[in-house]
Amino acid sequence: MNDNRPEPSNCADVHDRATLEEQRELERNLARHRAAAQQQSRLQPKGYCHYCDEPLREGQLFCDKYCSDDFEYEQSRRAINKKV
Repeated sequence: MNDNRPEPSNCADVHDRATLEEQRELERNLARHRAAAQQQSRLQPKGYCHYCDEPLREGQLFCDKYCSDDFEYEQSRRAINKKV
């Protein structure tokens, strides 16, 4: 009977590699989020959104999550472009 299952020894290798790649991806994502948090922590409230210039209440950096995400994305793209 041929059920096309991988041999047990190969199965462990495949799962080990998948787990290792998953861990690497997690570490890359954590590093990216830490860098973004550090970038935002350097920003000072200025009375208006750092992305769209919408007036804000005291102490806010962005008017909403979309502006915050867009600002983070643009900053990451600028950092990548500087490295090229």
